Amino acid sequence: MNIEKLNDWIQAIGVFGVIVSLLFVGYQLRQDREIAIYEGAAANVTSSSEWAALVTKNVDVWRRGCVGEQLTDDERVVFFHLIQLLVDRKVYEYARGELIQDERIQTINVNFMAANMHRYPGVNEALNKYSNWVYPSVVPQLLESDSVSSRFFQLVQKRASEMAQLEPNPQFDAGFCGA
Repeated sequence: MNIEKLNDWIQAIGVFGVIVSLLFVGYQLRQDREIAIYEGAAANVTSSSEWAALVTKNVDVWRRGCVGEQLTDDERVVFFHLIQLLVDRKVYEYARGELIQDERIQTINVNFMAANMHRYPGVNEALNKYSNWVYPSVVPQLLESDSVSSRFFQLVQKRASEMAQLEPNPQFDAGFCGA
């Protein structure tokens, strides 16, 4: 009888230990997820700062490119790469919002890209040339796939079409193009 009670106590302690360890693992996973979210946000701040520095260094090209003014061949290369970096950053931010299930982050980035495409003819033209020049055979497949980029660009296109009823005014805030 004493052995049975001892055995019951040992089993109860074992079950309690398993429960405590599962709680600890759950807490650790939550903490690791939060750390990853903050690291992603920190990386995004760094990326945004680097992008802002590149725009600042090429502010004349950026502003003229945004409003659709004529650029030299060298200036078009600079503008194109700035657009590419902007798109990559926004797709990454959207993906992060999807990963952490924060619809607000996703919406902000979709609206941001759609507004820049709508408001600035140079941005819209560069994005169209980018997709047709770099990935002419891949873009249709990308838009039909279920990738993060695909979902992002489908939502951007949808949002931009909703904005089509508004008159673009590139001179309104040309200094904030892409900002």
